[in-house]
Amino acid sequence: MARTVEVIFNELLSYKNGMEVLTGLTSVSDYQDFLTQLNSDSKVANWVLELYNQSVVIAGLEQMMDDSIADIQTIIDSKQVGTGDWYRTQVLKFQYTDVLQMIDNVPSYTSIDTTKQIIEFCSVNEESGVVYIKVRRKTGVLLSQSEYNALYSYLEKIKIIGTKIVIYNFEPDDIELYYTILYSGEVGLDNLKVSVDATINNYLSTLAFDTKLKINAITDILQNVTGVVDPQFTGLKAKKNTDLTYTDYGLAYSYDMYAGCGVLKNSSITITYTLG
Repeated sequence: MARTVEVIFNELLSYKNGMEVLTGLTSVSDYQDFLTQLNSDSKVANWVLELYNQSVVIAGLEQMMDDSIADIQTIIDSKQVGTGDWYRTQVLKFQYTDVLQMIDNVPSYTSIDTTKQIIEFCSVNEESGVVYIKVRRKTGVLLSQSEYNALYSYLEKIKIIGTKIVIYNFEPDDIELYYTILYSGEVGLDNLKVSVDATINNYLSTLAFDTKLKINAITDILQNVTGVVDPQFTGLKAKKNTDLTYTDYGLAYSYDMYAGCGVLKNSSITITYTLG
């Protein structure tokens, strides 16, 4: 990481002050002292000015090196084929109804049309040599059969040879949350219920795509609701798109939406309120 002119100047000055042969030179205490003298009527020794000039040159060179390293890393990252991040980036670039062309031996679109990029969310997981790609549309959730087929064909063209691709595009998961909340009698129960429901629903709406529902996080934010004395988690049930009935997860403190769509569609919140 590039150093500032001040840091370099002070390091060079400290090195100079440690050289016994140069102790007779009129010195400055540090960079700020140098700036003070530079902007005053006092004469600044030529060697101090040269020290400053060298500090500026070194700082500029280090910044150029940082910039070059960043540019090189960007190029390297863009060429990392076959990683999870690479697949995710390519899926988001998918343009429905456009056909990939081989341009300089690289499958590419002849032009970029963001209006045809229909995928908004994507996550990629690999297990036992199979790449599982979970997607969600920009509008709605499910891809049409034609869109699904087009995306699959697109991935077959860009994937690493021998890689098996599986696309997940399901309806969102349904969950049921159960809490017992001890509350203060100083707060009206009707108003408290509104605040608690809004707090939980706000948390659920901000969950990132293909993430985990963390019960501890819900409990923490409920503790900040005025009037809540002690929120007690008592149970969790969930149903994936492929399930006919809810699965009882009991007191599990997280729910992984990996097998579902990566988002929640419906949330049923059952809360028992007890005066604390």
